[in-house]
Amino acid sequence: MFGRLIPRVLFIAFMVLFSLYIYRMLNEDEMRFRQMISVIATGVGVGIALVVWEWRFQRDLARQLVAILFGLTAGLFTTVVVAAILMLVLVPYNILQNPQAGTLEVALFLAMWQMQFWLPLILSACLYIGVTVILQTKDDFRFLIPYVDLSHRSAQSGGILLDTSVLIDGRIVEMAPTGIFPNRLIIPDYVWRELHRLSDSADAEKRARGRRGLDIAKKLTENPRLNVIVHHAMPGQQTPVDEALLQDAQTLSARVMTTDYNLGKVGALFAGVEIINLNDLAKALKPQYVGGETLTIYLLKRGQNPDQGVGYLDDGTMVVVDGGAPSIGKRETIQITGNIQTAAGKMLFAVPVKE
Repeated sequence: MFGRLIPRVLFIAFMVLFSLYIYRMLNEDEMRFRQMISVIATGVGVGIALVVWEWRFQRDLARQLVAILFGLTAGLFTTVVVAAILMLVLVPYNILQNPQAGTLEVALFLAMWQMQFWLPLILSACLYIGVTVILQTKDDFRFLIPYVDLSHRSAQSGGILLDTSVLIDGRIVEMAPTGIFPNRLIIPDYVWRELHRLSDSADAEKRARGRRGLDIAKKLTENPRLNVIVHHAMPGQQTPVDEALLQDAQTLSARVMTTDYNLGKVGALFAGVEIINLNDLAKALKPQYVGGETLTIYLLKRGQNPDQGVGYLDDGTMVVVDGGAPSIGKRETIQITGNIQTAAGKMLFAVPVKE
């Protein structure tokens, strides 16, 4: 965070110094205190306005600037190619038209003299065509260069970054092969190091969590049906894992998958970073039962009322069966009569289905 803030503070300071310099250039009189305050306030205001504009539109601005840069490069390259072709045509033409011209050097000089009238027009046309074509097709064009993506596909095209909590959770290893995640899965190297550090911890619980995360990561990378890559961070990057994940998500135009609720809240502060909470996804995939549906459930214990039996679905949903006490310890076919949503989750109410 501070690494992104320092350049902006320095830019505002530069705007203040630049404002003072311009004022001194335009006014030879000695600057008074009130005038100095006004000039400094103007510089700070302009600097903050530009920083806010850059922060608000930084992704679109960067995409537009990179597109223009590639368009200019393509235009210059096309100009060189066209100029070379014209030279190959004009040199033999001058030799044939003026045999008395003599050497090849003279013919080449004549060709260059003839091209000086056309070269500005060719250059302007090629630059214009290059920039306009790139700007118009950037939404459908991805350069085969690392981290250069001009398309406005936000976070969908860059893949999904997996954090430590998702790998320790383990459900990703069952969900990923189903094809629910169409993008590549990215495991940063600092996540591997974090899991390895946990696996070597003196605390038994942390050690077990770290080893489980390493096992899950290994299963994902060894699955031939998945596109799993290991992302190597920039050398010398020592930022915390959560902050590094968000920074890489911006760089790679990727989403972040986690089970950490707080990481999702922090991710909302980063422009363009989309957070996928695996717990929210699992909750959305739970089957929805409505009144009148029947199912078979194992009644585990007695409810609050003496005649109630309590069981649990595979996803952990509690089912309270009125009149199910005689079937405790057995499987019973029940009919759903209603449900309520509590802070702990959804609770279903049912009655036994009479033969």
